[in-house]
Amino acid sequence: MNPQRHLAARTPKRVDLRSIGADARYLCRVQVIGLRDAGRTYDEIASETGLSRTGVVNICKLHDKAGPGAVHDAPNGRKIGDGRALDAEEKIVLRRLLADHTPDQLSLPDLPWTTPQWRH
Repeated sequence: MNPQRHLAARTPKRVDLRSIGADARYLCRVQVIGLRDAGRTYDEIASETGLSRTGVVNICKLHDKAGPGAVHDAPNGRKIGDGRALDAEEKIVLRRLLADHTPDQLSLPDLPWTTPQWRH
């Protein structure tokens, strides 16, 4: 018998929290916190939930540090308007310029007039 194959058959499949939905991640974290509050060890929780021991420790540390709200996912991406090249006033001025002039008057290629964001 192939030892690698035998080992793979006995080892439970690990859960990768990055590959499951937000609701499932939340439920998994709540389960980890509940089991820890019930007195289970990190290793017991890891084997029961399918998470790695490190993942269980990280969830518990985050919960201890930030409280019950820490089991929710943080919002993804940057904040609206953050990292933009133009502020709101500059954007208005640029839109007005583009609406009042043709591309050749502003020495621009035709591209801005053909892209969806400039059509309004």
